Amino acid sequence: MFRNRRVSAAVLCAMAIVALMGYFVSGIGADAPYYAVSAGESGGGYALRKQPATVVIDAGHGGVDGGASAPSGRLESAYNLEIALRTELFLRFLGMPTVMTRTDDTSLHDPDALTLRAKKQTDLRNRAALANSVPNAVMLSIHQNKFTDSRYYGAQVFSNKRPESVALAKHIQDSLRLRIDPENRREPKTLDVILLSETDIPGALVECGFLSNAAEEAKLRDAEYQTKLAAVLSITMTEWVIMTENETKQ
Repeated sequence: MFRNRRVSAAVLCAMAIVALMGYFVSGIGADAPYYAVSAGESGGGYALRKQPATVVIDAGHGGVDGGASAPSGRLESAYNLEIALRTELFLRFLGMPTVMTRTDDTSLHDPDALTLRAKKQTDLRNRAALANSVPNAVMLSIHQNKFTDSRYYGAQVFSNKRPESVALAKHIQDSLRLRIDPENRREPKTLDVILLSETDIPGALVECGFLSNAAEEAKLRDAEYQTKLAAVLSITMTEWVIMTENETKQ
């Protein structure tokens, strides 16, 4: 599944169990939410709640569009896919239905798109259309950042201006700060790009870190850090689904 790391699904499942036990049982601070599990009817132990929503996981870029690149030349699309595949595995472990926009290094552009610009634009529109076609869905798009000044670092979350997407972006940003990088003071922002503007479902785009920052890039290509990041993203998406479901019922 992960060509570069050769990490088997069985190993990742074991890592998922360890990571999720750490988050749900031990906790990560007094304010950490625990929405992804509920007490069983017998009162002994915990059981995952069934969730009707489907998480559409978008590994940004791919194929002819490699996205940004690290100083080593490694393309953003590779980081995105590795983190997205891990996130999808965690979500399935949590019992959440998932749909991936891509599972390998490919583009979703139209066959008749001839220029690179046309391929990029139709790729984004087709991703948005795929997400919109999934009933009762929420989208998580995974990307990496890059800037000319290498001192900048930290994850940042973007969304369109729909209230539910803005709320989702804030929930993800807060969770990343709490569980990954307490020193990150970045705030979620709205962004007018094709993928977000043409998506009718709640969704957020996560820039997981800066490829232009050497220390952060080293973490982003590390399998253990990718697994931790994927665990946090999957927990956060599950929390948000349950919270919004509960709000709808009230």
